[in-house]
Amino acid sequence: MENPHGWRSRPILRLTFLVALALAVGFGSARIWKAVHAAQLQTAIDRLRTMYFTEDYEGAKTQGPRLVRRFPASTQLRAWYLLSAAWPSGMGQEAVKLARQMTRDHPDDPWSWFALAGTQVSHLTSDQEGDEVLAASAKALSMMPRHPDFLWLRAWTLFLTVKHVGEVPAFVDAHLAMVPNPAELLVLKARALEFLGTEIRHDEAQIAAAYEIMEEARRADPENFHARYLPGLFLSRRGEPEKGLPLLKNAVALAPDSVVGHREYWRAFNTLEPSLQPVERAAVLADVQSVEAESGERPWALSQIAEQYGSLGLRDRQVALEDKLLREHRDDPIGRIVLSNRITRLADAIDLWGVRQPSQDPSHAMPIE
Repeated sequence: MENPHGWRSRPILRLTFLVALALAVGFGSARIWKAVHAAQLQTAIDRLRTMYFTEDYEGAKTQGPRLVRRFPASTQLRAWYLLSAAWPSGMGQEAVKLARQMTRDHPDDPWSWFALAGTQVSHLTSDQEGDEVLAASAKALSMMPRHPDFLWLRAWTLFLTVKHVGEVPAFVDAHLAMVPNPAELLVLKARALEFLGTEIRHDEAQIAAAYEIMEEARRADPENFHARYLPGLFLSRRGEPEKGLPLLKNAVALAPDSVVGHREYWRAFNTLEPSLQPVERAAVLADVQSVEAESGERPWALSQIAEQYGSLGLRDRQVALEDKLLREHRDDPIGRIVLSNRITRLADAIDLWGVRQPSQDPSHAMPIE
């Protein structure tokens, strides 16, 4: 016998099915959206972290505010942005103030203390401030005792407070096995040994050990920027640019957005023996032009490019970029630096300080017969 209510039950069943399907789709979509959001946030965090470790501070300053606005709840993202923003080409003390506010708003969040220690250590002016930085990094590490970034931060603050730099090698050795990628910790150990062996008491064994540990860091992570950039920088600045230049060139190949890296590659070239420069000059000029094309309106990057054009003898290009910076940033720190550089060049040209050697003074040139 047919169900006399079948004509009613079928629509109800259909409606129930459609409602269940809609709920399932809705719940599934919510999970998918959360997964996509989490992936996008992690990409943003990785981006700012990479910018910091490749010393692309100006790039982080440019991109960071937009990413922080997009993910306002992420203290980890904000922390990495503030660490880059704290450096001289960024926001300076304002970044420290924002990090300090994070510790008030989120006192139980380890990334708040990470941000405070990581920004304040860039602006130390006294032992008391150094003690505050070490207290903040210790507090952060106590909350995340096995996290690689928090272990790195502790070693970094020990290194930059100077009087504790001798503690860095032992700290790194004690924690190296905890991290999956030890390269940045090894780099800090090497930096500490290099500093101790050159700035505290000359020690060739410590200096040699530093370069060996940098090589170990390169083996541990062939993509690590600092493991090439820093030994290249040290060699170049200590009178061996021919050895430092290949390392710096490799570093900028790994991190093409690092204007700091490019600048040191150019400076290594500038200090080569004149007989060695022709081989590398075309590559350096091409690199300068490439960085200029990619730098857009970043003032600090453009100021470094202008300086290198001058070092290459291309004064017209140097002056054109400086004119642009002076028009657009006259009252900014970058504008003042550019103006100061111009005044210094003019003073040198007319020997305003009276320091030119006789051989450099045109008045001592051989008379033209």
